[in-house]
Amino acid sequence: MAEEPTAADYRRNRQRREHDLAIFYEQQAPDRANFPTPTDRDRHRDIFLDRLETVIDNVAFGAVLELGTGTGRDAHAVAQRGFSVTGIDLAKANLAATRKLAPTTAVAQASAVELPFADRSFDAVLSFSTLMHISSDDVALALAECGRVLKPNGLAAFGTWGGADTDKILADDHYDPPRFFSLRTDKTWRSLVAAHASVIELTTWKPASSVDHYQWIIARFNERSG
Repeated sequence: MAEEPTAADYRRNRQRREHDLAIFYEQQAPDRANFPTPTDRDRHRDIFLDRLETVIDNVAFGAVLELGTGTGRDAHAVAQRGFSVTGIDLAKANLAATRKLAPTTAVAQASAVELPFADRSFDAVLSFSTLMHISSDDVALALAECGRVLKPNGLAAFGTWGGADTDKILADDHYDPPRFFSLRTDKTWRSLVAAHASVIELTTWKPASSVDHYQWIIARFNERSG
């Protein structure tokens, strides 16, 4: 029987990591509709959308890319505000759920480190709980891709779970194979984003049921990052 991959294996092998994450989220998709709505997360998302409305002349022409659509809850919220939404995800089941909940959203099965879009296609990027599944070896590729597909001075908002600088696998995860996480301190995450964009703010909060905290960073990808 093949040995179970370690966190180091996942860090080195992006293809294996993405394959196993897709399997995990294919299994999880039917259950996500019953997950509670995270109030703090939704509140910060809506404040970010308020910010976008002030910088985009015509919201109807504002194009937002979501990295990791999940089952479409955030894509639906963005579309409800009048933006054009495109979403990517590794799991086909998540894309199908997004189509159902947010039917105007264009979706693609793709990796955040290899976005299948032309340069300067989007006004903003939004992502929740996706980039922490990308190893610290690869996350710079994802950030560079955001800079490539964003229009000059485009905004991005990334929500991630934070912690000590460490890679880990959730041994007691709900499905098999368990998920890989690359957790980062606030200082490390700010530094990684700042290498590609101008950080506007970094806010954190700790849900009552978690030992880790949640990071919310807003950044502007200017000309030098495109």
